[in-house]
Amino acid sequence: MQPLLGREAEIRLLDSVVGDAAQGRSAVVIIEGGAGTGKTALLNHVVAVARREGTRVLFASGGRRRPQPEFETVCELLGLRQPPAVPESGSEDVFAELYEHVRRITQEGPLVLVVDDVHRVDQLSLGWLAHLARRLSGLPLLLVVSVPVGELPASRQAYDELRGTVNHTEILLNPLGQEEVAGLLELYGGPRPSAQFAALCKRLTGGNPRFVHELIRQLGQEGIGTDDESAGLLPGLAPPRVARYVADRLARHSAHSLTVAKVLAVLDGDARPTLVRELCGIEENEVANTILGLTELGLLRAGGTIAFVHPIVRTALYRCMRAEERSRYHLGAAKLLAAREADAPVMGRHLLAAGPTASPEITELLCDVAVRLTSMGYLEQATACMQRAIQSSLSPAHRVKLMLQLGIALSGYDHHASIKHLRNASAGARTAAEHALIGQHLALATAALGDLDAAIGVLDQHVDRVDRADPALGARLRGYRRILTMLNATERAPAASDGGPRTEGEPVTAVPSGGGRAAAAVRLAWRGRDLAGTRAAADSALAEDGLLDAGALVT
Repeated sequence: MQPLLGREAEIRLLDSVVGDAAQGRSAVVIIEGGAGTGKTALLNHVVAVARREGTRVLFASGGRRRPQPEFETVCELLGLRQPPAVPESGSEDVFAELYEHVRRITQEGPLVLVVDDVHRVDQLSLGWLAHLARRLSGLPLLLVVSVPVGELPASRQAYDELRGTVNHTEILLNPLGQEEVAGLLELYGGPRPSAQFAALCKRLTGGNPRFVHELIRQLGQEGIGTDDESAGLLPGLAPPRVARYVADRLARHSAHSLTVAKVLAVLDGDARPTLVRELCGIEENEVANTILGLTELGLLRAGGTIAFVHPIVRTALYRCMRAEERSRYHLGAAKLLAAREADAPVMGRHLLAAGPTASPEITELLCDVAVRLTSMGYLEQATACMQRAIQSSLSPAHRVKLMLQLGIALSGYDHHASIKHLRNASAGARTAAEHALIGQHLALATAALGDLDAAIGVLDQHVDRVDRADPALGARLRGYRRILTMLNATERAPAASDGGPRTEGEPVTAVPSGGGRAAAAVRLAWRGRDLAGTRAAADSALAEDGLLDAGALVT
């Protein structure tokens, strides 16, 4: 039996009522708590203590089928082979006969009746338990039942009557605190965990004992320690037994609970009821009722943004979904968000999480989102979207266009990657306009790495490819070549200096050097084929160190 750390007060109370039953006193105890909080473990403790003291124990559990056959739980609890027949006049006479059966058992000695998951007990069995609870006085009998928070019993009236008995005690199981979580980690994981590690475990599991145990199990399987260095690995863990446990409960809870929970796991903070409804394909009121039910179960937070109480549940549900199911929801979310003109970073996250697809619609959306991300400064995510679009594109011509766009986008922060994709685009380019644009940006990226001679060579190659098909574009590239050649000579000349010391407090401006300065000057200056004006503007930019705004791409 697992140690019940953090449940010491509850254990003392249960030990006391078991002892009272052995002394001839009666009581009703209702253990209530969320999924995985330890209700069944406490019932097992009651059974073990009672049997150790020589008290007879009868046990039953609410069935997995709903609705259950009449008196199924009573038959299991009392060992009856056949359920009693209920006459047309009602069930009171049958309830009285069953009560007499129990009273005769108690004449032989104290009795403990234990019923797990009373919310799944059939209506007549629950009605009889309430009938029995009202008549315990004078019997050496303890009735202990468990019920999860948020679950509706087969008969709310009978359950309310059970809770309304005078001598009943309710035990509400709260989440474990950080110290209890640390104690479990130490008990099963070895050394005392660091405070940071224990705090993160508490946050991810919400202090839910079952989830803590499953997390500890996975830590052991993967050989992960419990120190600060290992804490960074925790958010990525997704115990499969957590997913199976939650999925099983949700499948029994309502028709749409599991589907809604999966969609919420995919949206992860972006959830809005209308978005959930469209992704699930169910009515708005059904979504609202399902979300309310998941909140009452203790799986979702009440109020505000829709979010899981236990992050580990969200991670486990998400990771255990089939890849095609995850992709379907992510792509659906991206398309719905695009129709609402949502934030590009959010759409990009869903598109990238979905995996490659051959859909022209998604490829176009990837490109649109990449353009928006670039304008917002999210260059890495924009690049990832363009790379995904390239993978998804089936048309060679379209692939060249996308590689060209990606190469241009990368030139702002990764010149080596920019050159790689521009060269790939060059290998498949077919038109003079494509070759001209590739040559222009490939030369600038090469110059930015400090190799102006190589940049000039790139322009020579592309002038040869462009000149015959489009002399105007060829002239434009030759203009670039002339500017880079002149700036190359300027950069190789010794820099002038006034030799005076820098004034205290004078700002120091970080400016590119060598080929980078030349490329930046060209970007600032070039606006057409006015070579004289272009050279003058570039020389001025170099002389005045006015290159800080040189990030705009020349197109």
